This record gives sequence, C-alpha cells and structure tokens, in this order.
Amino acid sequence: MHTSSPSTRHPVCHKTDRRSSVKIDRSSIRTCLIDARRAKVHSNNMVIPEPMSEKPEKPYAGQRPLTNLRSQGAGFTLVELMVTLAVLAILLGIAVPSFQSVIQNNRLNTASNDVLGAMNFAKVEAIRRNTTVRFCINLGSGAWVVENSTDDEVGAGIRVGAVHSSVGVAVSEGLDTATVAGHACVRFRPNGTASPTGTLALSLGQETRIVTVEVGVLHAD
Repeated sequence: MHTSSPSTRHPVCHKTDRRSSVKIDRSSIRTCLIDARRAKVHSNNMVIPEPMSEKPEKPYAGQRPLTNLRSQGAGFTLVELMVTLAVLAILLGIAVPSFQSVIQNNRLNTASNDVLGAMNFAKVEAIRRNTTVRFCINLGSGAWVVENSTDDEVGAGIRVGAVHSSVGVAVSEGLDTATVAGHACVRFRPNGTASPTGTLALSLGQETRIVTVEVGVLHAD
C-alpha cells in the first residue's frame, strides 16, 4: 500500500498576498523550499535524551541517612530516661547541701553585720548627743533597739531592727541581761566607751558568729 509522504513545503512557500492576490515569485519559493529541507534534516538528526531513572541519591561523606535522623527524633528510651534521672539526682544531692551552707553563711554574716552596725551607731549617737545610749537585743526574737533610755523597759528607740528569725542569739559572756528582762544590753557613754563588755553569739545550724564588745572596740568574728 502506497502512502503519500508529507509535503516538504513550508506554509510560507505558497502564501499569497491577500491585498493583491499575487503569488510570491519563484526565487522566493525556491529559497523557502531549501530552508524547509534543511529544517527537516536537522529535525531528523536530533537525539532525544532518555528519561532519568529515579534512583535514590547516595548520601555524601559524613551525611547521615534520613532514616537515622527520623529514628533519632522519635524520643528517649526508658533506659536513657532512667540514666538521666539518676545523674540528676546525684547532682542535686551534691549541690543542695552546698547551697544550704551558702545560705546559712550569708544569713549569719548579715546578722552579725547588722548587730555590729547597730552597736557602732549607738556609740556614735552617745558621742553626738553627749549622753548614755544603749543597745539591747531580744534573746528570743532577735529584735534589737538603740535608745537613749536607761529604764528597765525597751522604748520606741532611735533605731530598731531584727536579725533573721532562723538565727539564734545568746550571750557568751558579760553584757547586761539583768536590766531589761529577756534582753542583752550594752551601754555607751558620751566618751564612746562601752559598759559592760562581753560577747554575743549568733548561730545558725553548725555555724556561729561572735560579736565582741570591748571597752573601746567592737568587732565580729
């Protein structure tokens, strides 16, 4: 069976001018046919690339497979969780006692500094007012007062304060515990000397701070 081959003529080769209805001249037709044959030969010689196969890409050097990454993001195992909790418990067991010791030392230092500062204030006030000023501290509550009274009761005072409630207050030796019930007192004369002399102990847990009152010197250890 004979099949007719498709025409090699280019559509432009038999195009007519609509305005004048005159066909294109022969030289133009010949040039157009040559260009059409060249285009056909070029199209027959083209190589169509084969489609790329969809193969999984190999990971680069040092790159983890996606499966491992997904498994790592799944969470912790029970063994890993138990090991983490055990390590955390050990760290807390070491850190908590040390932290408590630091808190106790800070509270004791603050209490001794407050008491020593109040005594120095009473000494300065005695010199400035040219009269006797006393410092008294409650041995139960730790509340203290600086006043220019010599009565057997604690008044409003020039300055008042208190040590932390967890800090214990006791008289080691000396000081006046008879004038005001439940209090340890020391008087400062207009010349700045103290009477009576002695020591005041501030304690918290196993730590202790000693405030020493001498005739003309006050210090804390």
